[in-house]
Amino acid sequence: MAWTVRELPETWPDRAGLRQLPRIVKGILRPQPVELPELPGRYPRYLRQGFHGMPNGYYSAMQAGAYNRGFEVSMLGMTGRARRRAAAWLAGAGARRGLDLGCGTGRQAQAMRDAGIEHVVGMDPCPYLLNVAATEFPEVTFVQGLAEDNALVDDDFDAVAACFLFHELPSAVADQALAEIRRVLRPGGRLVITEPSPAQLKRSLPRLTLSGPRSVWFGALARIVYEPYVREWHARDVVTWLRDNGFQVLQDSDRMPFRVLRCRRL
Repeated sequence: MAWTVRELPETWPDRAGLRQLPRIVKGILRPQPVELPELPGRYPRYLRQGFHGMPNGYYSAMQAGAYNRGFEVSMLGMTGRARRRAAAWLAGAGARRGLDLGCGTGRQAQAMRDAGIEHVVGMDPCPYLLNVAATEFPEVTFVQGLAEDNALVDDDFDAVAACFLFHELPSAVADQALAEIRRVLRPGGRLVITEPSPAQLKRSLPRLTLSGPRSVWFGALARIVYEPYVREWHARDVVTWLRDNGFQVLQDSDRMPFRVLRCRRL
């Protein structure tokens, strides 16, 4: 069922005044499990964390709005170009139906729509993010769901984008999510995976200085923000993983700050 903008319960960051300031600071410095009110959807344990040091994670209207603005700023505006390139490649084979899995506030989904994919579905588990996405991008169909159990129809999509999704998942969940992508993507369909470059963590900050100020910023950011599964993701032989799970890797580009894999479903 398509997501429509709706009234959602306030959570404690929405009510935060000066008395909540110590709790906000604590949540930034030492991420805490989120507090969920009664909400539609399913929330496995791995989702109930304060990702990126955001107080109560993405689960508040205030935090969802702040994330929508702040993420673009923290990435120095570079994600927009990465999204457009991914969308153009996905649309280049004449795709008519596209899926943005883990869509967040919907920017990759809209990029796919702008590239000419006629019908785009954006999926995310977080209702607060979906409210932002559905408000800003009404041409896209948004749905609530989990990457690892999406309940979509087999072979229904020509193109799938997974932008900053897999490094937020435990390895076993990432395996399930990839299997689900293969199930809903038609044979020959295209998949783009955009993730943080492993160089952000593999290189020391002094070595990153040789790559310029941007590299220093992204290296520092990768060490500061709370991303509990990112090292699992970087430790994985991603190309072999994709090949073993029914995808042909057409291009693997690793340039700070992104690693982008362009794939075809076998």
